[in-house]
Amino acid sequence: MLTVIWRALTDTLNGGWTEVISRADGLIFFTVVVGTVWAAVRRFSDKRWLAAAAAFIVCAVPLQVWHSVAGYSDIALEAFLVVAFAAVLRGEWLVSGVMAAGAAWCKNDALVLYIPALLLGVLLVHAQHWNWRKVGSFLAGLATVTPWLAFNFAHSLGITPARPQVSWHSDSLKLLWNAVFTSATSGILWVCILLCAVYLCRVMFNDTLGRALILSFSLSVLAIAFIFTSTSAYAFLADETTIHRTLLQFSATAIVIITYGLSLRLGQARESQRATQTKKRRSVPAI
Repeated sequence: MLTVIWRALTDTLNGGWTEVISRADGLIFFTVVVGTVWAAVRRFSDKRWLAAAAAFIVCAVPLQVWHSVAGYSDIALEAFLVVAFAAVLRGEWLVSGVMAAGAAWCKNDALVLYIPALLLGVLLVHAQHWNWRKVGSFLAGLATVTPWLAFNFAHSLGITPARPQVSWHSDSLKLLWNAVFTSATSGILWVCILLCAVYLCRVMFNDTLGRALILSFSLSVLAIAFIFTSTSAYAFLADETTIHRTLLQFSATAIVIITYGLSLRLGQARESQRATQTKKRRSVPAI
């Protein structure tokens, strides 16, 4: 309902419906996505070049640019989701919850694919030193989605466009492989992201926040794979009407998560280099 209400209000203020105004919010969400990625990476890495690289990758995704003027709600969901994860990186739990609720206001996809993973990440961050106040702040922010859930339930709208039905489809893995790795809509983005996730998994597990992020990432990826291979959403994988937009929704967040792992790896390499140099200095005999 979020983008629907927003566009109805803007066109009412304008005095009539126009395609330009109705799609203008796409450029706003695109700017929010790119700006959030840059700001988040710049903050946790303290490296301008890494932040610029992450922002450039977001801009370079073919489907990303197209959706900035397409008028769909997927880029709005993407913007709210990446801000929600960026708020977790900053320790702003209430903001993260509100942004997660905003993602659900944009599309029901968030309720199934991303909010459970984000909630898991928040719980894992506080697993060692439990803090009810911070977790409660996140849940309080997330509770702002309640009016939409109540409206949905009252009108029997449901979460999915088709009747939920769990069943395995034999050709689904091949179709999913083609959509993720060979499609021109994302280029080589997901190939690089998944390879980097495997490479950085160990270093991220050694960091409290990194562990929460990589497990949230994994849960969302598994949820996407399950939904499209083992439910009635397989139809949208077969005709390629939804799978690419779903990957777009998660792309900016995935880039931030992987970049966080990369910053940890760079920091680890820097510490190792310093230790080696210190050892060499100590081994040089005094003259």
